[in-house]
Amino acid sequence: MGKFIPLFASSKGISDKEKLIASYTSNEKYNRLLSTIFDNAGMTNMELSRKFKMNKSSTYWYLKKLIDANIIECRWDSRYKKYYMCPDVRHIIVKYLINESYW
Repeated sequence: MGKFIPLFASSKGISDKEKLIASYTSNEKYNRLLSTIFDNAGMTNMELSRKFKMNKSSTYWYLKKLIDANIIECRWDSRYKKYYMCPDVRHIIVKYLINESYW
């Protein structure tokens, strides 16, 4: 988990997946990306880059980390790669996301 701060004093009853999601959502950039993808499924890298005023390669770097962690997934829609929340994490992520309107 790298540079993430531990959020749980006791890990009883908390799955590894939930801990991983909590660690990503405690980071502002990941939280904003996850919140946006959660609310607007099917956005492209370009759309996310414009929304957050980041270059495409930086945005992709964050997205790739989330894909590797099986939190989001990408699907090709004709010629565009679109990003979606993995179905098995939607119920977990609701607990940890800070609403984007906060930002």
